[in-house]
Amino acid sequence: MSDQNSTELSSQSAGKSRLRQAIDKITALITLSHTTNVFTVKWCMIRTRIHELLSGLTAIEKRGPGGEHMLLSGEVIQAIIRTVSESDQLGKRCMESTYNGRLFMQSDLSKLVFGLCIFIEKPGVLACKDDKIVYVKDLLSRLKIGDAYMKREALIDFNKVVQEDEEFVDICVETNGVVSVLVSFLDSEVIDIQEESAKAVFEISRYDDYRRVLASTGMIPLLISILEFGSRVGKEFAARCLMNVSEKSSFAWSILANDGLTVLLEICKNIDVCGSELVVLACEVLKNLSWDREINEFMVEQGALKVFIALAKSKDEIVLLSSIDCLQIMVSTDDANRDLIIKEGGTLVLVDVLNSESFVSWKVWQTASEAIMTLCLESTSTLNIILGYGFMDHLLDLIEHKVFHVQDLALKATIWLCEMSEVAKEAMGERGFMSEIVKFLDAESNEVRKLAAKALFTMISAPKNRKAFLQNQEHG
Repeated sequence: MSDQNSTELSSQSAGKSRLRQAIDKITALITLSHTTNVFTVKWCMIRTRIHELLSGLTAIEKRGPGGEHMLLSGEVIQAIIRTVSESDQLGKRCMESTYNGRLFMQSDLSKLVFGLCIFIEKPGVLACKDDKIVYVKDLLSRLKIGDAYMKREALIDFNKVVQEDEEFVDICVETNGVVSVLVSFLDSEVIDIQEESAKAVFEISRYDDYRRVLASTGMIPLLISILEFGSRVGKEFAARCLMNVSEKSSFAWSILANDGLTVLLEICKNIDVCGSELVVLACEVLKNLSWDREINEFMVEQGALKVFIALAKSKDEIVLLSSIDCLQIMVSTDDANRDLIIKEGGTLVLVDVLNSESFVSWKVWQTASEAIMTLCLESTSTLNIILGYGFMDHLLDLIEHKVFHVQDLALKATIWLCEMSEVAKEAMGERGFMSEIVKFLDAESNEVRKLAAKALFTMISAPKNRKAFLQNQEHG
């Protein structure tokens, strides 16, 4: 036998072997299709096409060597095998999801044949719970077996319904597999999927009863990873979710154990890069963590006080409020932090906030003045420090200029300062506080009039001030 004839027979044998392999795979796929509990027009059409392919290939095989099967090249047969193998895998993945008579087929398998998928429509406002359950299971199926685009669209649909209807949140948590799938997507390399899943777990985390369910799926380390490496949108939703689950110090130690404190502080240090909104969210999480005394001490060791003091210099009102709140809580949790804040220049920063020339808003002024009062609580030395930084001058300036919404705050601060120190009280009398306070006795606001009367009464309780006040009245 010539070498040429041997080569031809070998080629025929290989071609026949590949053809038999394709037929076997198609036969197995047809068997699978009959055991899959999915009954839709699409699925029946897919099954019919597979039967037709099997019939055609079987007919070619029966013609034998030299027959028409030689018209099919090895590449064509290999392409058939690859397609059938892919269909086989998709079919098995479909079987992993539970379908019932009310569900439509909406997998990659339908997409393989028609290039589109059939989904269950979102139930209306008045839909019963059973219909909502069916819809949630449909979403779960798409999340499990869909491609990246289908997963993203399913997540978008999920986020829409849980925002519109609280009952959907209950159903999603109660439906086995939904929460674990959503959390698993936090680790996705597809940015859109990661962002939408972060939004989804945030929506669920708004409900206190379900936070433990989320945490039990390993969500916290994945959220911290997003905070460190994710997109801006992903980071913001991750921070919001951590803010929820850390409320009342819940899961605070889990955040700490996964290096969350370091990541959060790093965000606060880089406000120019991270942006105000993300920094504020990070501050809110840190505020929740700081209520635990042991974590509070660790935060101080990691430089949290310095970070908050630096943020208190910001011109952004929301950042200012968040950072000052954090400082107050740090002191409230551990009194030892008061001296550290003073040492790091925190009091000077807070007093500067009260400067009318750099005035931000009455809310910031109120928060800063309350923080100063907290720092000076039962501490004469701290009071002397803030007076040395010009606290009294800023206070008088605000009273003189009658800054809108700050009149009552300034009067309250005046009363507080009089009650804190006799020396300060006499000094205020000398600075002209009394003549300015008198002007508020006929203010339109009843609250302001009462505060002015109390401030004046407190101030003239000092003999020196009373004498000066009477003399001014006589000459007035």
